[in-house]
Amino acid sequence: MCGDSVDLLSKALIPDVSTAEVDNFIVASIRREDPVDHTQDPATAASTPDSTPAHTPGSTSDEPTTTSPITSLPAPAPSHPSTVTTTAATSKAPPPFALPLETVIFKATVLTLAGGKFNATEALAIRGDTVVATGTLEDVRAAVGPVNIREVDYGNRVITPGFIDPHVHLLMTALIADKKRFVDLTFPGVRTKQDALEKLRDAVAERKAAAGSTTEKRVQWLAGFGFDPSLVAGHPDLTIDLLDKLSDEHTAIYVMNQSGHVGYVNTVAFRELGIGIRPSEPGFPADDENYQKGADGALTGLLFEDAVTALGKNLSKPTAAEAVAGGRGVLQRWASKGITTAFDCGVGILGGLTDLALLRLILDRNTLPDPASTVLPRFHGALTSQTVESLVPVADLLRLPPWHLTADGGESAGSVYGIKFWLDGSTQGFTAAVYEPYRDQPDNYGILNFRKGHALDAPPDDDRVVSLVQPFVRGGWQIVMHTNGARAFDQALRVFARVLAAEAVATDVFGGPGGVGKLHRKRHMHRLEHVTADITPQQLTRAAQLGLGVSHLIAHVRRWGDAFATYVLDEKRAARLDPVADAVAAGVTYSFHSDSPISEANPLQYVETAASRVLEATGEVLGPEQRISVEQAFTGITYNPARQLGRLDEVGSLEPGKKADFVVLDTDPRSVEVSKLVASVGIKETWIGGRLAFRRE
Repeated sequence: MCGDSVDLLSKALIPDVSTAEVDNFIVASIRREDPVDHTQDPATAASTPDSTPAHTPGSTSDEPTTTSPITSLPAPAPSHPSTVTTTAATSKAPPPFALPLETVIFKATVLTLAGGKFNATEALAIRGDTVVATGTLEDVRAAVGPVNIREVDYGNRVITPGFIDPHVHLLMTALIADKKRFVDLTFPGVRTKQDALEKLRDAVAERKAAAGSTTEKRVQWLAGFGFDPSLVAGHPDLTIDLLDKLSDEHTAIYVMNQSGHVGYVNTVAFRELGIGIRPSEPGFPADDENYQKGADGALTGLLFEDAVTALGKNLSKPTAAEAVAGGRGVLQRWASKGITTAFDCGVGILGGLTDLALLRLILDRNTLPDPASTVLPRFHGALTSQTVESLVPVADLLRLPPWHLTADGGESAGSVYGIKFWLDGSTQGFTAAVYEPYRDQPDNYGILNFRKGHALDAPPDDDRVVSLVQPFVRGGWQIVMHTNGARAFDQALRVFARVLAAEAVATDVFGGPGGVGKLHRKRHMHRLEHVTADITPQQLTRAAQLGLGVSHLIAHVRRWGDAFATYVLDEKRAARLDPVADAVAAGVTYSFHSDSPISEANPLQYVETAASRVLEATGEVLGPEQRISVEQAFTGITYNPARQLGRLDEVGSLEPGKKADFVVLDTDPRSVEVSKLVASVGIKETWIGGRLAFRRE
């Protein structure tokens, strides 16, 4: 793990971290230790174990509910004078992010979401980083006692649990936000092919001007992100011929589609990588369906799936400092949207195990510019299956989740405990695996990544997926499967049925006589992601029977719904995009996510879309029978994703004993027209662990 495999990371997209530093952070993550500071005197440098919380994240066996008008924890005996210290910054003794045990009562309309219901009440009390009581103001006051109490009256504002986005890509979001490295080709800034070509032409000219008249001409890579034919007039692709007209022999162009599953490159890019463009040329990918070929057999410049990732690793590389600054900026932006917990469904997608090192640097509170006042969302994630393929036989690693990303609060503050598998591609990119062909493409049923042979119509290879998934499940990892289309969803159901049946009767090799001490497997709610096209009620019912969770990229409805109806699928199939009402009826645990940077991370927008299904392009309603209530939609950004992540004992609702993660809204979301919720309801404050992370002045 720390030898040749780490050396290979130097070719990845974010590799500007030394091999020694990567080794150090990876080992520290697995051992739950602080990374060693190599700048210290070896005699004084030491690792400090993470503190282990009393709860058991990853367990979904206990689901707290609220049935009485007030719930509370007993107030502790006072351990310090009654004079209140109101900010952590005034205390010199603890670390800058520690909290005094002050009790604060917030008066507002409190929607606790206990049990997945609004359960409105009028007061919330927190002590330090923990909720200690909810209920009527009178009962909350009585529950917390008279010592060290401060009251905050929010009037007619509304408090909800902090929002949870269970599927983001932090490093990728930060990377494409870097305008020095990526040309922004996203809709609505790009509405026509010409818009995209002009932006790229300008960027090429800027690169030439910056290079000057140097005698040694080297190939420079120019990257773009966000071009989406499904949203652009006429639905054109950026073919190799179009891109070649923009550049000279020294500029390699690489553009990533908004979906992240399709790419577009020019001739220079292929030549630079030794990839032949025509069948007669060396390096021509004859048997690789991830490179599109035209009628003449030559490459068209379009890439799919694995080819997108492979070629993307040649782009310019930010420094570790730039990646850290970018990642922290994104996390703070998410906090301004009310996000208090985020889950990365692709740790390693850019730099392999290097991503772990960068994430630990991003989340290290001790190096924040202002640790006393900067509060970042809780952050967890799943490693890509490609990142850990070589580790599958290593039993000691397989049975050690979570891998910690922070050392100042245990796994509640930052951890990796999932493995991500991609079973298919993008629906609007025509690579999601479906049973009916795409519109005007009678032979295109998408790409099922795990199949027997190279041919796209080869039968699914369930055995291979089972062989990959089973060891991780046995080792205590949560499995996250990308399943956009119904064919991929079915494969996931078959695989999980086999894996979970085997685990139900398997001897726990990690415990009991001859076991390995206290190590034990956690029971996770394994997850199916995106769940977009042609998903049936029967499939959702089966997912519920297997105890799986589903998470919808709900922006498919708002942003792409019209394109699905008129260009990608048809009106009947598009009406069933992200069938959330069917998920509710099936009893499956559902949630909503952004897949950032694929869509903007904005949970209030998820609520509006799920409850109204209004299209951005036309204002019409897509599939009205799939609308759900505002309460059910709020459950999909709070209680349910917490349950899916195995963190329901920690976050997801405002109940005693849970973390004081909450959002203050300026308007009651139950009182506004649901199709105008985002325009009508603003976020005033975001609190994470009893600390103010965002305030809108």
